[in-house]
Amino acid sequence: MDLDLSPVNVDMAPVDVDDAALSLVKFENGAVGTIEGTRFATGRKNYNRFEINGSRGSLVFDLERMNELELYIEEGPWVKRFPDEFYEQMYRLKKWNWSGTSSRRPHVAANYTTNIVYARLGPRILGELEKLNPKTPQGRRRGKHHQWLTDEVGHPQLAQHLYAVIGLMRISDNWEQFMKLLDRAYPKQDEDQLKLFI
Repeated sequence: MDLDLSPVNVDMAPVDVDDAALSLVKFENGAVGTIEGTRFATGRKNYNRFEINGSRGSLVFDLERMNELELYIEEGPWVKRFPDEFYEQMYRLKKWNWSGTSSRRPHVAANYTTNIVYARLGPRILGELEKLNPKTPQGRRRGKHHQWLTDEVGHPQLAQHLYAVIGLMRISDNWEQFMKLLDRAYPKQDEDQLKLFI
């Protein structure tokens, strides 16, 4: 069977529908929101996604994954746990271009963070955090590991460890030197004292 791919003359007509729309809405209680719609987006089955984001949590429903509901609830006020200098030093030692405090880091930075911080923070901490904060089917975690640490012991130990690590980073000329110092000062942990941290 041969396909005829020759041009076809078609009368053009004006488009009288909105192909894209964006609305900014304000609710009676003062909350604001956006509503977006487009016919330009391709590659979706029926992408109707509804998100409610607040200062203490988020709720997401996606019609393409209608049997799932994403829920995040923050327990307590948001606290920045990782100083910017931790990542700035990582970039310097890896000879990456540092462009500020963007949260868009190379994926490998998360693996380095796991190795440098959580695998050395305390005995069996990493394994327990991975159980409490497992990866989703998409390969992401629902939260940050540090959100599962206790305020009494886990968070203070994290802060102490991070500042000690940053000190090692500062005196290192390259990544290999830093990792040797880190392995000597803070070898990876494996047993005991788990309940103090989580």
